Amino acid sequence: RIIQHDPASLALAIRTLSVLQGHGALDRRPLSGHVFGNKRISPRVRDDDIPPCERYRDIRRRLGAFVTRQTADRGDADQSMPEFERRLLLDAVAEVIWHHPDIPPDHLNSVLGIILVDPSSWHRCQQWDNIFSFYDPLDGLIKIRRDQAEDPLCFEMAFLVALGESLLGNYAEEKSMQDVCEKGEKIGRIFRLRIRIPRDQVCFLRAEELDTYLRLARMRPSVVNPLLYTRLVNNEEGFTPPGLFFGLFYTWYLDNRFAAYMEYKMSIMRNEVSNLIPEQIRIVKRRKGLIRFFRETVFGHRVPKQAL
Repeated sequence: RIIQHDPASLALAIRTLSVLQGHGALDRRPLSGHVFGNKRISPRVRDDDIPPCERYRDIRRRLGAFVTRQTADRGDADQSMPEFERRLLLDAVAEVIWHHPDIPPDHLNSVLGIILVDPSSWHRCQQWDNIFSFYDPLDGLIKIRRDQAEDPLCFEMAFLVALGESLLGNYAEEKSMQDVCEKGEKIGRIFRLRIRIPRDQVCFLRAEELDTYLRLARMRPSVVNPLLYTRLVNNEEGFTPPGLFFGLFYTWYLDNRFAAYMEYKMSIMRNEVSNLIPEQIRIVKRRKGLIRFFRETVFGHRVPKQAL
């Protein structure tokens, strides 16, 4: 005898009705009475909204062209994947993308395929993280450690992080980390990132959007070289490079269960902001800027002008 609200069912109903209305499948009767106070409710719209059936067909078409390979046990050479395993892998990827309607098919543009790497052949440096997946801009492939594919949730997280990284494409020309010393004593490090010139970038973001993201990710642009960004790291503290940070934030935006690190960083927004600590105000402002950047620039959601 208790009325219970199911947010997932309500969200699905609203999405369905929105798509149907957008394609003329609903009776367009004048709205009346759907107001709270003096403000009419206006839906958040998506510029490239397509019917779910067409989105699914587009996803499967793109995945059908994917390269799927695997490394041999304790060997570095990769080989073709048996057809049965290929179908299972692509079905799993399709399920992940389909489960997150915010992901437009265009986010797959820079991904040419997936390689499952045997743990004995996994040589990626894990100095900054324990994420066992990444996007390799040299060959356009997402590389995932094979054991991550054994658990659906681990695979979903690993794929989403790498997919997010793929949106940056080959933006980085050179990355380096150098010690900072004072009177012979190491006091920190400086991370240097030199990006490619815009005409050589294969990136989901435009040049000005990439610059906006790097600034929001606390990278400092050089005043003499617009292609150079730096970040100071105190002593031996940890550091999340902007490429990995993008992938983690992408994953957190879609489902915060998969990025506990990002959830921890964003928890500051749930606290009351105090004017006594100006740095807290700056952090909250930067976090809000990142959310808006991903909502509008990465995932293409817009609030209609008439609702502003």
